[in-house]
Order: sequence, then structure tokens, then C-alpha cells
Amino acid sequence: MNEINIFVLILINTISTLILGGCTSYSNVNERDLRFRGDNIYDLVYLKNSNTPYTGKVSSFYENGDKKKTENYRKGKLHQLSIGWHNNGQIAWKSYFERGKRNGPHKEWHNNGQLQIKTTYKNDQINGHFESWHQNGEVFEKGNYLYNKKIGTWKRMGESGEYLYEEEFVDGEKIRGSWSFKTKG
Repeated sequence: MNEINIFVLILINTISTLILGGCTSYSNVNERDLRFRGDNIYDLVYLKNSNTPYTGKVSSFYENGDKKKTENYRKGKLHQLSIGWHNNGQIAWKSYFERGKRNGPHKEWHNNGQLQIKTTYKNDQINGHFESWHQNGEVFEKGNYLYNKKIGTWKRMGESGEYLYEEEFVDGEKIRGSWSFKTKG
């Protein structure tokens, strides 16, 4: 090999080491190995004894060893998929984040495995169709949001599927509402 080829290989190796070494990424860290700066989920997360915002997967566990939640962080903020479980092992929620803000589909489940809430977030605000269910699987409430404000017709049902009431919203303000005791059908 001539001197130029050796120099190029050393240069490529050095640059690769610098680039890859600058990426702070960990495969899977327990939540207790992190410290949170601030009071809520939107504040930056760091590994203990580090001043660099954490990038990687974080898991936490119940006392019995069962998984409680798994979240992904990028530059110290929630990013991509976040999943939580009830202490009985049933899934509790599944939500997507982008740079610390909820973005995309969001679902929550009752501890019996029945779907509880299904909606979509955009820039950390509920945006689009919202639906929730009773523990027995019957629809509880449904309607639409536009930037975290209720809009249009909202319906609420009882555990047996009977319509309880209907409300009309414009820009988050209720403009009318009526009770109804019609049975499912």
C-alpha cells in the first residue's frame, strides 16, 4: 500500500470514530438511572452523572419485575413510541411522540384489556376523532376535536349502549345539549 492510501484509511477511521463517538445512544436503560430536569414529561432527561440529554430506550418495572413502561428518548425528549402496562400485564397505553410532544395515534386500555380511549394528537393537542369506551366494551363518548377544543356533535352513552345525551360544540364552547334515554338500536 502506498503512503496516500494509508493516510486516507487513517483519516477515514479517525473521522468515523469522532462522528460515532459523538452520538450518545444507549440500547436500554432503566428509568431509575436517569434524572429529569423539571416537573413533567416534557422536560429534558439525562443519565445520572451526565450533562448530555439522553438518547435511547428507557424501561421501568413494577416491584414484581413486570414491565411498567418503555419509552424512547432523543436529545432528552420523548420521541417515537411510548408504551405502558397495567400491573396485571395488560397494555395501558400506546402513544407516539415527536421531539417531546405527542404526535400521532394515541390509545389507552382499561386494566381488563378493553380499549378505553382512541384519538390522535397533533403538536401535543387532541386533533380529530375521539372515542372512549366503558370497561364492558360499549361506547362511552364520541366526538371530534380541533386543536384540543371540542367541535360538532358529541354523544355520550351508558354501559348498556343507551344514548344518555348529545351536545353541540363550536370552538370548544357548548352551544346546546339535550338528554335522551333512547335504547340502543
